[in-house]
Amino acid sequence: EDSTLVRTDDPEVARAAADAGVGAMFTGDTTASGNESLSGAGYTAVAVEADAAEKWTGVDLAVWATGVKDKTQLEKLADAGVTGALSENPYKVLPSEVKTD
Repeated sequence: EDSTLVRTDDPEVARAAADAGVGAMFTGDTTASGNESLSGAGYTAVAVEADAAEKWTGVDLAVWATGVKDKTQLEKLADAGVTGALSENPYKVLPSEVKTD
């Protein structure tokens, strides 16, 4: 099944995506944003630095970690409820140390 996810820090773009039935991932400054404001703006996911990702679990957004060092850290984050890892640059391939089957 195909899926689309818009990466943006612009709430107008997130709202347009939500209105079109497309998921939107917040890629901006998470220290200046809260779960409620992001959800209300139409976001369905958030990209967070790996070191802060666990603080975002348990919210109604899918949490994706950036800057994951290795598979062990990824497994720990997954156990805490993080959806997965991604690179900040959507065209960059994650190192093999981070990949799982």
